[in-house]
Amino acid sequence: MRSLRPREQPEHPASDRVKGARAILQGDHGTTAERSPAGRRAPVPTDLHRVTSLQDYQAAADLRAAIRLFQRRTEDVARRHGLTPQRHALLLMIKGASDGSERSTVPALAERLQLAQRTVTELVGRAERVGLIRREADDDDARVSHLRLTPEAARRLAATSAVLSRERERLEELLTRLGTERSSEAADVERRAPGDGDRQGRAKGEPRVPRPNPLHLAR
Repeated sequence: MRSLRPREQPEHPASDRVKGARAILQGDHGTTAERSPAGRRAPVPTDLHRVTSLQDYQAAADLRAAIRLFQRRTEDVARRHGLTPQRHALLLMIKGASDGSERSTVPALAERLQLAQRTVTELVGRAERVGLIRREADDDDARVSHLRLTPEAARRLAATSAVLSRERERLEELLTRLGTERSSEAADVERRAPGDGDRQGRAKGEPRVPRPNPLHLAR
């Protein structure tokens, strides 16, 4: 493995620190890839100074926990209504098509679900065989098939959505709060002169304010 010499970097503005949580979630740490002994490409961090704040890690952890809790709750509710998690996601992406048409295609579903196209094709085929999806030919191109929910699929999806409506609202509240906190912290950092306050960004003698537990939002 070749060695990497750290590059000298200019000081970044506060906005880069605010993006720290997003960098953690996306795995975007300014990495380069090297071959590991097993032949796999392993990320090699080269820009770790971009994530320097404990608050960034806390925000990323809060978001991960809340999303996972919502995902687990969705899976449980979907199963109670006779849908596997993958099938529920498939039906949701068809019904909630971004263009408002309530239909979709295999390539579009592969993009939104972040799955291989052949995997989506298999999911669609199984859902079609059990009467949850029907195909419609495109008016302009007979080679294109649009997928639409059957009445039974629409009924099951509506039932799960009704149960999960409050959980979605709570997740949206958390996302809004985290965004507000990030903006507030950025403004606070910009107001402080270098060296003011302690390493946690608090003024000397200022008591630490406990962070609210985001998981209560999903209870």
